[in-house]
Amino acid sequence: MFAGSYPRHSHVQAVVAGRASYDELDPVKQALVRAEWSRRIEVARTQLDLEATFKTDGRSWSEIDEDGQVVQRRPSADDDSHE
Repeated sequence: MFAGSYPRHSHVQAVVAGRASYDELDPVKQALVRAEWSRRIEVARTQLDLEATFKTDGRSWSEIDEDGQVVQRRPSADDDSHE
C-alpha cells in the first residue's frame, strides 16, 4: 500500500468526495481514506495564516505567549495588511 495506489480505488475516491459511506469500506480502503484525509488536512493547515487574515479583517485575536499566558492581539495602524 503506497500513496500512488489511492487513485485506483474508486470506492475510496467516492468516500473522500462525500458520495459514499466510509463504514462500508473494508479496513484497507478505510486506511487509504484516512491517509487521504490526513494529507488534505495537513495541506490545508500549512496554508493557514490566521494572523494575516485577522489583520486584513481588522479583527483582534488571542494566543498563548511563551509563558503560557493568554495575550490579546489587535491589528495596528502600522500593519500593511491591505496590499
